[in-house]
Amino acid sequence: MSPSPVPDDPLRRLLEFGSTEEIVLVLAGKDPQEVADVLEDMPDEVATRAFEALGTLSQAKILREIDDEDMRDDLIEALSDDELADIAEAQKSDDATDLVDDLPDERRARVMAEIEPERRAEIQELRSYGPETAGGIMQTELLRLDQELTVADAIEVIREEYSPDMGELFDAWVVDGEGRVKGRVRSRQLLISPAQTPIRDIMLRDVHPVPVLMDQEKIVDLVQDYDVASVAVVDETGVLVGRIMVDDILDVMEDEATEDAALQAGTKPEDIYSRSVALTVRARLPWLMATFAGGLVTIVLVASAQDEIERVTLVAAVIPIIAGMSGNVGTQASSVTVRGIALGDVDYSRLGRVIVKELTSGAIFAVLFSIMLYVYVLFILPMVNPAVAAGSGLDATRVALIPTIAIALTILSGAAMGTLVPLTLHRLGRDPAVASSPFISTMNDLVGISVLTLVARALLA
Repeated sequence: MSPSPVPDDPLRRLLEFGSTEEIVLVLAGKDPQEVADVLEDMPDEVATRAFEALGTLSQAKILREIDDEDMRDDLIEALSDDELADIAEAQKSDDATDLVDDLPDERRARVMAEIEPERRAEIQELRSYGPETAGGIMQTELLRLDQELTVADAIEVIREEYSPDMGELFDAWVVDGEGRVKGRVRSRQLLISPAQTPIRDIMLRDVHPVPVLMDQEKIVDLVQDYDVASVAVVDETGVLVGRIMVDDILDVMEDEATEDAALQAGTKPEDIYSRSVALTVRARLPWLMATFAGGLVTIVLVASAQDEIERVTLVAAVIPIIAGMSGNVGTQASSVTVRGIALGDVDYSRLGRVIVKELTSGAIFAVLFSIMLYVYVLFILPMVNPAVAAGSGLDATRVALIPTIAIALTILSGAAMGTLVPLTLHRLGRDPAVASSPFISTMNDLVGISVLTLVARALLA
C-alpha cells in the first residue's frame, strides 16, 4: 500500500508530521480563537493530533472557541477522563459546566468524580439551573468588596483574592455584610482615588442585578439597554452568587440568532454547525415532511377544482401567483413581527397598533396587486392567449374578477397570519421564529388555493 501524499499546505504538513515541540511552538503564539480556526480547517485526525500536543490551559481556552460541534465532540472524545477533568478545573466555572453538560451521562459521572471537590460543587450548582437562565450561564468567580472598606483595603483584597480564573476585572461588586449587592467599583477608580476614601463614596450605584432564574433573552435586553460589561446575578434573597460577562452575552445573542435562523429555515440550530449528514436529515426532515403533506393537500384542493378549471383555464394558470403573493406577504409580515418581538419593540399594551399597521399594509398591497392582476387578465392576457383568458361563452369581466378577488383575499389572509401567528406563539411562551418557517408558506398556499376555488365556484355558479 503506497503512503498517502504529503499535503501542500505547510501548516497542515507541520501539524500532521511535526514533533510535539514544533506544534506547540507554532500554535503557542496564536490567540485561542486563531488556533480554533486553524483546527477547524484541518482534517479531523490532524486537528486531534495538534490539539493533543497542547497543554491543559491552552486546550481549555481553545475548546471554548470551537464552533464546529462535530470537531469539538471529536476532540473531547480523544481525551481521557483525567485530561477532561484537568481542563474543567482550568476553565471558568461556566465553561466547565458547558463542557461537562456536553458529555454522555456515563462519562459525565466518571469525569465529575475526577474533578476536585470545590470545582465539582460549583459545576453541580450551575447545572441545577436551567441552561438558558442567568444561573445557567453565569460564572461564580468574581470579586466581592465590603462596602465598609477603604480604597487601600479594597486594593489589598483584590491582590489577595484575584485569580486568572476570574478573567477580566471590569467591575468589583460592592456588597453589604450579608452579601447583597450595593454597587460596583471600577478598577481604574480604585487606582486614581485617595487610599483612605471609603469605596461606598466612589462606587457606582447603577447596578441592575438579575435573578438567578431570569431567562437569558431578558438579560440580553438589559445589557443592550444599559450598556454594561458585566451583570450581577443574585439569589432569591438578593445575595450575590455570580456574574455574567459581556462575552457570554454575545454568545447568547449568537445562539439566539442561530436558533431563529434555523427555525425560520425549517431546521434545528445544531444543523448549522454540524457536518453530519444524518443530523442534517433528522433536523430538516420533519419540516420537509410537513411541507410535503401540505403539498399533498394542495393537490386535493386543485383536483377538487377540476370542474372550474375545465370551464375556465385561467383558474389553473393563476394558482402560482395567488399562492406566491400570499406566501411572500405572510413571510414578510412574520419576519418583521418576529424581529420586533426579539428586539422588545412589540408592546402588548399597544398590540392593536401592530396588528392594524400590518393589516393596513396588507390591505394596500391587496388593492394594488388585485388592480394590476385585473388589468393584466382583462386586457393583456387576451392578446397572448385568448383561450386562457376566458372560458367558452363566459363574460370576460366576470372571469377576470376570479383571480382579482382571490389575490386580494389571500394577501389579506397572508398579512393577518404572518402577524397573528408569531404574536400568538410568543404569548403562549413558544418561540415565534417557528412562524417564519415553512409553516407560514405552506399554510398560505393552502389558504390561497382554497380561496381561489371558492371564489371561482361562486362567480361561475
